[in-house]
Amino acid sequence: MGAALSQNSYPPIILSFIISVPSVILYLLEVCIMLICYRNFRSAFFRLFIARSICNFLFYFCASLPARFGRIGLFREFFESLPPVLLGFTMFFGHYTFHADNLSTVFILINRITLILFPISHTKIWKYFLPASLLIIFLAPLPFTAPLLSYDYFVRMQNDNWTFTFDFHRDPEKQYLKSVYISGVSGFLFCGICGVLNFLTIFIYRRTTKTVYAHHNRSQDNVESRLTLYAFITFAAQFVMSLLMIILYISSTSAVPFLYNTVFLAVANQFVWIGDLCNIVFPAWSLLWASSKVREATAKFLRISRFRFCVGKISVEQQPIILLHTQGRSRTQTVSSTQCCT
Repeated sequence: MGAALSQNSYPPIILSFIISVPSVILYLLEVCIMLICYRNFRSAFFRLFIARSICNFLFYFCASLPARFGRIGLFREFFESLPPVLLGFTMFFGHYTFHADNLSTVFILINRITLILFPISHTKIWKYFLPASLLIIFLAPLPFTAPLLSYDYFVRMQNDNWTFTFDFHRDPEKQYLKSVYISGVSGFLFCGICGVLNFLTIFIYRRTTKTVYAHHNRSQDNVESRLTLYAFITFAAQFVMSLLMIILYISSTSAVPFLYNTVFLAVANQFVWIGDLCNIVFPAWSLLWASSKVREATAKFLRISRFRFCVGKISVEQQPIILLHTQGRSRTQTVSSTQCCT
């Protein structure tokens, strides 16, 4: 298993770096902008976006990057020098962030439904519901993933004596957490729950469109509609991840050699770049499309826009020339004003 997973998989690794690095930079930039200009992004939707981005970053830097380094044999001596508990974080965050990402996607969809159902009291509802949502997102996966940190991990060299994977010593007399099984069940539940939520969102939106227009102006409604489409896009991405987890569980536990030797290894070898697409690329770029506030703030940060950025940068604007009359003589003066961006 280890050698098949590590060797002959350079194209997916290279592809994952190509598509993930620019998207990670954009993703980090969006989150930093939301934290710096928090007054402009204080709605529950953006707080949930930040919560999910934390899960995505933990997956990318703590689970995905070490795994792909092992596929190409980079930093082997460094990983061998780490204590087992630190090696265990790669497997822990791989499963923990999957569950947390599922939960954050569910709450984002619930956020969209409540906006359609209760456009006036939506903000007040989420003022009390948001803290509970964040606690559930970050704490609920711990009972199902924390035992992974107690195993005796080590770096397993593959048959080529160059690539490596992370594994742990198994004691036949002990029972270990069936993490793949739990992730498969989590993915199955996620698909069912979010499928129902998406159906309800579309159904309720069609029936209450006039009510929404009555309480919001057309521009605001277009913004919220795009954010709802963003929720659908990221759900579709997480749906793909859930399907992959279900396939990995079924093929890894099957007694049929074809399923393991073909299906499991094929899915596992493509898991890295598909995970980058679902966890990094789609959330980052789809939000840039969906939110005009994010686009404007990003453009200002990159100095593309002619307007000023919102972090208190001082600028000088030239005002029109004023004609002054002094003691029968006239002269012109250009007046400058110094203002602070808000």
